[in-house]
Amino acid sequence: MHWARRASLLALLCLLAGSAQAFVGDARVVHAAKDAAWGEDSFAPAEQQQGWVNERGPAPSARARARRQPRPQRGNGADGQPATPPASDGGGAFTCQPYAPGTDALPANATLVRRFALDAPARLPGDHPSVAAPTAAEVIALLASRFGVPEASLRLDSKRGVDADTTDALGMRHVRLEQVEQYMGEWFGVEYGALTVHLRPVQGGGSVEAYLVTGGFIDDVAARLGAGSRRGGPGPPAAAAGAPPGAQAYTAPDAAAAARLIWDAAVGGGGGAPRGAGRRARHGLLASRKAAREAAARAEEEDEAADAEEPAGARGDPERVIYCAADGSCYPVWRQPVFVPAGYLSRDAPKELHVYVSAADGRVVARHDRLRTWGRRARAGRLVGGGAGGFAPDEAYEGRLLRAEGDGDGAGPGPAAATGPPAASAPAPSLLPASAYAAPRSAAPESAAAADAINRALRERYDGPAIKPTRGVGQTLYSGVVPLDTAEVTRLSRRGSKVVEGYILTDLSRLGLRTYDLGGREEPARDGSAQGMLVTDRRNQWGNGRTSDRKTAAADAHWGMGVVFDYYLQRHGRLGIDGKGTPTYGRTHLGRRLDDAYWTDNHVTYGDGSRDPGRIDTSCEGLPPLVTLDIIGHEMAHGVIESSAQLAYTYSFGALNEATADIMSVCAQDFAYTNGNTTRPASFFPGDQMFSPSCAQPFIRSMVNPAVDGKSWSCWHPSFDASWVPQPQPQPQQPAGGDGAQAGGAGGAKSEYCYVDIHWSSGPANRAFWLVSKGLGCGGGGKPAALGIRKACDVWYRALTSYFTPVTDYYEARTATVRAARDLFEGLEADAVSAAWDAVGAPSGADGGGPACEPQYATDRAACGV
Repeated sequence: MHWARRASLLALLCLLAGSAQAFVGDARVVHAAKDAAWGEDSFAPAEQQQGWVNERGPAPSARARARRQPRPQRGNGADGQPATPPASDGGGAFTCQPYAPGTDALPANATLVRRFALDAPARLPGDHPSVAAPTAAEVIALLASRFGVPEASLRLDSKRGVDADTTDALGMRHVRLEQVEQYMGEWFGVEYGALTVHLRPVQGGGSVEAYLVTGGFIDDVAARLGAGSRRGGPGPPAAAAGAPPGAQAYTAPDAAAAARLIWDAAVGGGGGAPRGAGRRARHGLLASRKAAREAAARAEEEDEAADAEEPAGARGDPERVIYCAADGSCYPVWRQPVFVPAGYLSRDAPKELHVYVSAADGRVVARHDRLRTWGRRARAGRLVGGGAGGFAPDEAYEGRLLRAEGDGDGAGPGPAAATGPPAASAPAPSLLPASAYAAPRSAAPESAAAADAINRALRERYDGPAIKPTRGVGQTLYSGVVPLDTAEVTRLSRRGSKVVEGYILTDLSRLGLRTYDLGGREEPARDGSAQGMLVTDRRNQWGNGRTSDRKTAAADAHWGMGVVFDYYLQRHGRLGIDGKGTPTYGRTHLGRRLDDAYWTDNHVTYGDGSRDPGRIDTSCEGLPPLVTLDIIGHEMAHGVIESSAQLAYTYSFGALNEATADIMSVCAQDFAYTNGNTTRPASFFPGDQMFSPSCAQPFIRSMVNPAVDGKSWSCWHPSFDASWVPQPQPQPQQPAGGDGAQAGGAGGAKSEYCYVDIHWSSGPANRAFWLVSKGLGCGGGGKPAALGIRKACDVWYRALTSYFTPVTDYYEARTATVRAARDLFEGLEADAVSAAWDAVGAPSGADGGGPACEPQYATDRAACGV
């Protein structure tokens, strides 16, 4: 039986969950926040809180997720049940998750992080002829003298993918430092300890000054480690009786042992071995029709033999850090995230558990669910359109990539044509067209070295291919008919003539950007390990504009990734998403009926959505395939964040991570519109292309009026940086296999702690960007004029890549964007940026004080033309 036909007959029961850096993030609404005087410190600790409203009912379900409806009223209605409030107060919802008080430590509130503010620029001692002259040690010594931090507690950031010491195009230098602490002779990075010192030449020359310090520092970590030991946490192990002086009776767990302990803590010890890689298909093109059929048969056998449910998976390797808890104590730990899908080991809700295991005694210190998606269970059913949409074996092609031929016989660059950096002459022998090679962007030796590294990678990847760039046509689901940059694959026949073998979705003009079809395969750890087939076609015609053809979604993804690539290259000079020329890959058709898309490890991965394919344009239920340009821009922005600021994914740091992804997506959309790639203007309503205007909420989020969805916040609030235990409430009896708390502690005590989901707390930053882009121009009130989208994007991008740190909060985002506006422009642009932050109540000082929020300012869509 034909593989595609077989696939159409499979009965599916997919348990869908989310992933790394996901677009449709959501958490279950458990509580609504109480009335607060916005802009004031109205957040109270647990023992002072009153009236937290538990709306879950007697039998909470993990699938009782936030839907597009108003949130409960702060306070109760006449019948004692939550009433429906207006969205005019700018507030939103918060959520709670279970934890075991006797076992798990609560995460430290972000207020534990101390900010360093310079009253005036601080000159570095000594003569320095250029901004590059001061050493990192001199920079650290300046911080030590100014702010009283131990010099040994700071070092250049050693995180993978981060340039710790850079000088930008404006001549300003940014030195990224990480906080470390020694424990048992080993150095541990301190979670949430990260600083960046910003330097510039002093006017007149001869010296250098620090003009800004961003990031944060956790004080007294050594003493806090001792406090953790006194509270039963890990301390230095005692020597065995009779052992030689200095001998230790204990061997701390290594990374492999820690991985096993973390796995057992995440899945309860009953989940078998970690399955981070999941089921794998062959990555690449298939050799022949026979090989394609054989591979399809093997894949079907693997699917039938595998578990009916998605396996759990650990992401990456355990990382050694100092973890600080809410009580102020700190612990040396191994940290690793583990994805636990819905239904795994009888647990109802999907989880992304960040597990912390003591590096001293191996006990579990904490488990925190940081699920980054809106997961929902798919309906049982059959694969719709399997015959038409399946990967056709006769269009598969295997092979080593052959030697490239010239410049593509006149085939130009793609729809958003990137001229790129000046093309270097292709090394001999020429394996690719000259335009595919990178050229040094400056005369600096490191620039030439970077270009050489890129060119070596291209030669190694395409050694021996007979491929050349060409232009195809895509019929997309969301953007109509678009040109696609593809590659033609040729081979030599036995007679020596060239034969066109087919076309592949590989864009040689954009560093080899490629698009794959995962064929519905799962990815347990959401770590980029799932592999699929490179999308191919014999005619260079991609998709039919409908979901019946699997290549339609691939056409959307390939075109959209090219547009976003060009935005960063042409507007910001960024070569590739990581800025280092690394290719980006797209992967379509992940899982079955998955309402999500995500970024991980230079991949953008797209789910097909759970909406009925026959009602793509009319239904408001579920989502269609998640390959719209705004989603693609959002996910690729996560890649830019990952290789620059590396914003942590929790508290307001995570809120700014999500907001930045939404913001940079608007920037890419505006580029596409002004560049003529699309006739659709940039949208400030993420996800709106996936909904009919007749839907009650025809978008995922609103950047104009975030609180309109009943969950998101339009105004800043101090609870964004806190987690807390609400006052004790009667605990409803948990049904068997329900969403109960993890058992732990004495007698298996259960509790919960609460926080604001970062997709909801991203609202004020999204709204501030809307205001500085366009909203200040339509809201009146004597405020400065809006900057327009392009200027606003330039400000945010500079703030992200120069000033943001892993622990940038709302106060620091405000400071960074105002500073970026002053760097780039000489007019009143910085005043407009400040006014936008004022309107959302963002703090103007590190103590959290700020102006009163104006949640309804510039929310009239008709008046603002959106």
